Amino acid sequence: NVLEANSGGDLDLKIGNLKVSSGKGIDFSAVGGPLSGSSSNSQLFEDYERGTFQMAILTGSGSATIDSSYRTGVYIKTGDLVNCNIHVRVGAISSPSGTFQLTGLPFTTPNDVKYRFSGVISAYFGFTGRSDETPLGVYLNNNSTTLNIVEPNGNSVTSSIADQLVANQSELYVTITYQIGD
Repeated sequence: NVLEANSGGDLDLKIGNLKVSSGKGIDFSAVGGPLSGSSSNSQLFEDYERGTFQMAILTGSGSATIDSSYRTGVYIKTGDLVNCNIHVRVGAISSPSGTFQLTGLPFTTPNDVKYRFSGVISAYFGFTGRSDETPLGVYLNNNSTTLNIVEPNGNSVTSSIADQLVANQSELYVTITYQIGD
């Protein structure tokens, strides 16, 4: 038999892979919880994907490019949740100033202002005029595939940090997990 029940009642797939038809998935509605019995699809697991994506830099004015060896990010998408790991190094600059953003995330966030996602910059170096006491942060707006790189400023953030970029030196390691739109 290709598929058989074991003594614990679980199904064992002996050969091949389990393939799910498009639009179908694993239904967890029998597990219970606040949405059990509702007509919501929130308890249907229907997607898993791994891949890569290419990042680019946006600045308020001037320009900056990413070194081609350091612009590929990796992601894992599980249902409507995406986890991205990014390592970028600035290649060339031409008088960058104003905002500093990384664009090119693999999926767009929902078009709803209640969705804002923050991530972690686990390491950065090679920026001019920065002290170790002022960390950089990252967040993603609604309906977006662009990361905003910011620094704390009291109870707000400052996004005008592009003038701190240094060619062939500025580097960031970023992790962000975010929900995607329908």
